[in-house]
Amino acid sequence: MSSSDSLPPLPSERLLMEAVSQCDFSRCVVVSPGRGQAGWHAKRLCPTGDVTLWYVDSFRAAQAQQAAIQAGVCVEVACSADLPDAAIQFALVPVLTRGEAEMTRDVLQQAHERLDVGGTLIASVNNPRDHWLQQQMQSMFSKVNCRQSSDGWVYTAIKREPLKKRRRFDAEFVFRDQQRLIRIVTRPSVFSHRSLDVAARLLIEH
Repeated sequence: MSSSDSLPPLPSERLLMEAVSQCDFSRCVVVSPGRGQAGWHAKRLCPTGDVTLWYVDSFRAAQAQQAAIQAGVCVEVACSADLPDAAIQFALVPVLTRGEAEMTRDVLQQAHERLDVGGTLIASVNNPRDHWLQQQMQSMFSKVNCRQSSDGWVYTAIKREPLKKRRRFDAEFVFRDQQRLIRIVTRPSVFSHRSLDVAARLLIEH
């Protein structure tokens, strides 16, 4: 076991890993808040499947890539604004209690859209009193299996049909900068989402 292999996963990711004892997929996407150990777990359970760890932050993506190499696990690491645009059969979304709500909604919806019908999405949260994540899952899936432990919840659902209504999480607005009108489009997980704060103004000026 390498030093990376012995790094403890974050609580929500550990809950998810403990709940998944078997899986079968051609392609799996893992939205990891940490080093992506849930992806290692899925790859070890299904060695023939392709696993992608997805990040929006390049520094965290580089950390996950290095950790996977040191652990000797063959997974892909992707860093982009959206989940990889490919059909998947398995999605793992460990959520931190203090994570960004709007980004989590966006990611869950993207994962649902990319799932094949019959594919499985498993989400977890390190909050024993959670209701919010359960509600998000139930808004997308007709049936959600709920598993509680002393440390949090794990929610498992199978996609039976496409979403009836797709929500938009980006925002667009215009502001005046001297004689110019500048159009801004923002996304969840990006600072100054839906507004223009002082830091964003300074970036624009420079």
